[in-house]
Amino acid sequence: MNYPSIRIEGAILSPDILEGLHDDTIGQRPADFGLDSGAKVKDEIARAWADAQDYRRIFQRKLETVKTDSPATTEIRNLWMVPLFGLLGYQLEYQPKAAELNGKTYAISHRVVNRAQTPLHIIGCREPAGLDKKPERTHIGTLRMSAHGLVQEYLNLHDELYGIVTNGRVLRLLRDDRYASNVK
Repeated sequence: MNYPSIRIEGAILSPDILEGLHDDTIGQRPADFGLDSGAKVKDEIARAWADAQDYRRIFQRKLETVKTDSPATTEIRNLWMVPLFGLLGYQLEYQPKAAELNGKTYAISHRVVNRAQTPLHIIGCREPAGLDKKPERTHIGTLRMSAHGLVQEYLNLHDELYGIVTNGRVLRLLRDDRYASNVK
């Protein structure tokens, strides 16, 4: 099958995993999603998709009123990403204080409290540096690395296996590199 909205890089997921997803596959039944046995998973997916589209439209309208030089971080977090993750069953908690490991700070914006405290970092959708480049300056001074690099380094130094980084346009699932050589 062709999945135009999914691009697989690295070894976290293999294409055959996506090919194996069907209605009768283990993990794809109504009970696996906390639904009544009579519920139709496809109907729930359609409902969640419609809700996500509504959240996206609301966010887009609000974004039109935000100054063009603003990275729109608060708007992307509160009006798009937190509601979207909520639809997917993720409970996000804002992290006002940066984590510290080995004398370095990691200002990761959120934790997924109902998924093993998974780190999730949300940056502004208008951040000129995007996910891959180090921003020149921020309201808190100069950052030492990109959003992607921040979460990746944190994962590599900490006990968590997975993390997520997004700017609302691109969502990346990251994995601790220390275990990458063990993935077959």
